[in-house]
Amino acid sequence: MGDEGAGIAKPAVLIVSDNADDVQLIERALQRQGYPEVGTVTTAADALDQLDRLSPQALLVDLRLLSLDGFALLQTMRRSPRWRAVPVLVLVSRRSAPLIRSAPAEGVSAFITQPFNGVEITYKIEQAVRGAALRPAELIDLRESADHPAADPPSGP
Repeated sequence: MGDEGAGIAKPAVLIVSDNADDVQLIERALQRQGYPEVGTVTTAADALDQLDRLSPQALLVDLRLLSLDGFALLQTMRRSPRWRAVPVLVLVSRRSAPLIRSAPAEGVSAFITQPFNGVEITYKIEQAVRGAALRPAELIDLRESADHPAADPPSGP
């Protein structure tokens, strides 16, 4: 990422996942990259509560939450004038083709695929916060690549 980010405050990030191993890995990666405010919750309901408390500039959401809460969270956020513009980055596994295809295109800023890479995560967060969400063509390309597990989605620079 270079030095262009030096001196710029890192955004507050909220991780929404019920996978403790993923949360721990991502939280450590963000802290190593200088993110001072990283909140974690395990349900969509808790995420909605934390939105007001933490005021995150980005959310990392596992759509595989129990009872597909992740989709409900995305829909609720996109209906709210206050949270509509907050970037949502979706955590997926390489086997999550159905989730990638069904994620609402207008609500997803980026997909982050396992195995998680700290540099890729922080790069995508910073791009999303700067307003560089996936363009529709990139989203279609990524969704099509999900149909072919050998193909890797694009990663950071």
